[in-house]
Amino acid sequence: MEEAANAAKVVVSGVRADQFGAPTPCTEFDVRALLGHLIDMAAMSQQAAVKAAEPQIPPFTGDDPAGEFGRRIDAAVRDWGGPEAMEGSTTMGLPDMPAEMAATMTLVDLVMHGWDLASATGQRLACEPAAAATVLAFLEKMGDTGRGFGIFAAVVPVPPDAPELDRALALSGRNPSWTPPAG
Repeated sequence: MEEAANAAKVVVSGVRADQFGAPTPCTEFDVRALLGHLIDMAAMSQQAAVKAAEPQIPPFTGDDPAGEFGRRIDAAVRDWGGPEAMEGSTTMGLPDMPAEMAATMTLVDLVMHGWDLASATGQRLACEPAAAATVLAFLEKMGDTGRGFGIFAAVVPVPPDAPELDRALALSGRNPSWTPPAG
């Protein structure tokens, strides 16, 4: 999670204000909305790690999305490293779930939305092989469930020998070859 968080922080820091209205591969979000989603996700993840009874997600209203994301995701990574973070159940925007699943969902969001943001803004997400493998395994197991809830789009065909990150992206309904529209 820490490596994925650091990679996402690099991408978030590379976003320019003139890119805020640009589309992303995650069609429900433009760049600005995706930044807000990542900032909120980081706060939700931190609250899940400490098993907050009534999670308090402060809205982001400032003009420093990179700084705010960095602070929130660093707190999440720190708290997921705590001795009891992976034990029992917690909540992260959904009803109670195993804490380990909430931690994995954080990793999935960091990788998937980090890639979305990087692709939309002409950057590259540095994704460690272990993170790609974990995200792929999660999507192989939970992809159909996510599609049933409208979280993921239809699977995009990719060759069976495609890199793990590309296969994970495809299982989430993203085209690994996505580029921003011209103009």
